[in-house]
Amino acid sequence: MNWKEAVIAALFITAAWWAYDTYRDNQQLKVNNTTLSGQLSAQQTINTITLSAVAIRHRAALDNIKAKRAEDTEHVKVKTVIKTVFKDSECAVAPVPADAVSELRRYATGINTRVSGAASAATDR
Repeated sequence: MNWKEAVIAALFITAAWWAYDTYRDNQQLKVNNTTLSGQLSAQQTINTITLSAVAIRHRAALDNIKAKRAEDTEHVKVKTVIKTVFKDSECAVAPVPADAVSELRRYATGINTRVSGAASAATDR
């Protein structure tokens, strides 16, 4: 075997080794790609669930703020009605007027309805 044949054999062996190494790297990259795709999918699912949870909590907080404002407004209205009903009466000796009792019962019923509605909404989650 002369030196030209030795060089050609060496080049052929080098090319074969390079082709095998490239094939092996390609197979490893495919495995890594599959693994990373699965991890990405899991992370995207976690992000979607987290975003949904944050949105639900935000909506619940806004609903609570709105309910508190409505309750405060209703409280002022009831307070005004009570002051109007008791304006010129002696509270300690006079019986509670029927108008005030009915208004207080209506107010209590409204509060109980809101509380039971909020409790059932919390259990639905």
